[in-house]
Amino acid sequence: MKTHTWRLQVLAILLVCCTIGWAECHAARDAVSVLCYHSFLGSGKFPYDISLPELASQMDFLADRGFRFVTYRDFSEGRVSGTKNVLVVIDDGNQSVYRAFREVFKPRNIRPLLAVYPGVIGKAPYALTWDQLAELVRDGCEIASHGYYH
Repeated sequence: MKTHTWRLQVLAILLVCCTIGWAECHAARDAVSVLCYHSFLGSGKFPYDISLPELASQMDFLADRGFRFVTYRDFSEGRVSGTKNVLVVIDDGNQSVYRAFREVFKPRNIRPLLAVYPGVIGKAPYALTWDQLAELVRDGCEIASHGYYH
């Protein structure tokens, strides 16, 4: 629990610093902070991996403090206002993304941008399948390239 609380505090600090820094550097009235995730296994084996309960806690922490989750399309089409906007990006295409979307993101109406590398999709046992990726897109996730082989 100590690590979990520490990570929430770091998350809050990063969001505030990124938002303030963006507004000060660019004199912007509107800003988007980007949170990048990689996997949701909760195994502790990878430095960029967190558990689903920790992810849910982070999303709730932000929502409770008035942050709005936006999509890349919202940003690119100018539908973002204020400085409490968060774009969730998930790199690589790990299999755990599918469950994270179903259990954490979708119930909270958060539509992440999935930056996948197609060289592993449907090929590596740890990666999403093409069918799962297509289903995530149908449910509102956006897709970006993360390079063919990463």
